[in-house]
Amino acid sequence: MPSASGPRRPPAPCERALDLLERARKAARRLDSSDPEAVHDFRTAARRLRTELWLNRGLLKRRPGARARRRLGKLVRATGRARDAEAGRELLAKENGPGERSLRRVLAGEARLPRTAAKRLRRKFRQAVGELKRCLRKEPVDLDRTDALRRLRRTRRKLPEILRRALETRRQELLHEARKQARKLRYAEESLFPRRSRDLKRVQDALGRERDLYVLAARARQEGLAGLEKRLRAQRDIVLESIRGAGPSGTIVRRILGRKARTTRGGRPLE
Repeated sequence: MPSASGPRRPPAPCERALDLLERARKAARRLDSSDPEAVHDFRTAARRLRTELWLNRGLLKRRPGARARRRLGKLVRATGRARDAEAGRELLAKENGPGERSLRRVLAGEARLPRTAAKRLRRKFRQAVGELKRCLRKEPVDLDRTDALRRLRRTRRKLPEILRRALETRRQELLHEARKQARKLRYAEESLFPRRSRDLKRVQDALGRERDLYVLAARARQEGLAGLEKRLRAQRDIVLESIRGAGPSGTIVRRILGRKARTTRGGRPLE
């Protein structure tokens, strides 16, 4: 019997999935409230749930399980505009020009889902929850930890190349993909190894700030706020240089980029 002072053992996959499902359900009930964290909490719980179901494919019956995961992804994407607005509002907190104040007020309204949209989202989420519970196996099969570790290693080997291409080209779609891969890897590692992914969190946050600045600069251009757009683009350049440079994020990125050499030997992956 493990001692109370020993390392914390992660809960079983089915237990984790049900816990994340309940977290997402509680957050979905707050989507039309004034709570600024409701959308963030919903997106985080739903994404962690999707990662858990991807990591442990045997949790769900095959075809309906894939359909349920896709539906969950669509619901997360439906909250994207509100999330971008909340992030933009926070970035504009210290901007005091009349145009900036006006844009901040607009974003504050967009950050809160309209009651009808929140109601529709909750209804669709309830349907997704029902579908997930129906196809969740009572006695899951094929939950060999080796299979989950194999999926984790494949994702870990993909991240360096995606991140390298993103930083070399600075193309937004590649930077966004690198962030998604870092987040997926982080959630998977935290599922299998508690308290393991602090470095990935730092890289994910840096890439997230870069994207928030990019989105807000594009919005400033739409609103005709050329001065604000210029400042935001300059801030984005600084963030990108910090990811590539000598700061903490840069050090972590170089470690990730060097992982490719350590994960292959003689052209074959190290397992």
